[in-house]
Amino acid sequence: MHESLLTYRKSRFAYIALGAVLFSGFLFITQVAGLQDTLLNIFGGAQVPNGGSWQGYTLGVIALGLVIWLTALGIRKRQYQSTLGSLQGWTSAHIYLGLATLIITTLHSAGQLGWNVHSLAYVLMVIVILSGLVGVYAYMRYPRLLASNKAGRTTDALFAELNELNERGLSIAKLCDPSVMSAVETSIARTALGGSAWAQLSGQDKSRCLLPITTNTEQSQAGLVDNKDQAAVIHFVANAIPRARKKTETSHLQQLLTITCRRQTILRQLRKDIQLRAGLKLWLVIHIPATVALLISLAIHIIAVFFFW
Repeated sequence: MHESLLTYRKSRFAYIALGAVLFSGFLFITQVAGLQDTLLNIFGGAQVPNGGSWQGYTLGVIALGLVIWLTALGIRKRQYQSTLGSLQGWTSAHIYLGLATLIITTLHSAGQLGWNVHSLAYVLMVIVILSGLVGVYAYMRYPRLLASNKAGRTTDALFAELNELNERGLSIAKLCDPSVMSAVETSIARTALGGSAWAQLSGQDKSRCLLPITTNTEQSQAGLVDNKDQAAVIHFVANAIPRARKKTETSHLQQLLTITCRRQTILRQLRKDIQLRAGLKLWLVIHIPATVALLISLAIHIIAVFFFW
């Protein structure tokens, strides 16, 4: 996917974007008499390129047209029967023309930024373009990671197996020592998966379980302990095997250990799946509101320029 997007039709849109940038750079340079005046301007000359010249207006119109076209990708994605080019081509163009828009808009503003609505539009455009690039990277990389993590299985299949393991674990735990039964039951009941946005993004695991805790008086009392990655309950069941007094109890504990270890693997896969999917959604939380804000600020920018300047 990485190759096909960036080299689509022999990088056609990279050359189109480069041509647009070179043309815009030429327009920007023509705002001064020549290279000497340009150098003088950079180092303190009186003639300053700006968005109010005819060249500046032209660059602004080009940038505005590109911004409007770039926002149309979201519409094109939902028009499955559209004949206006392939979605792959639109996405390739989106990448290169988005970068070109950043350069052209900078030339339009001539770097004259301040605390006003015009600069706000520029800042929002930068946020939109950069977040868009993050999104492109995510959609290039994350689908492969998602598929690799689940080893070709679906998320529903993983949850189905987890539920089956929970039922088997509970049924076998009931045949074991009460402390083992309590540990397994509470480890299943208090398994944390998903949660807040931060918990999903960070892959946080706040699972807990009820285990015997030896006090200062050497009395064993049950208490909730951290069961991150199911490590505590696995360790507890594994340690219970050598202490088993009956062969049948040993067999049950070994089966239980196999189940808890398998649960650990499935939970790791599900937690990673949730983390990757949350990462895919995160950029949209920034990109879409910033795009809407950009369009509003551009409208205000245009009205302010033509009616109040």
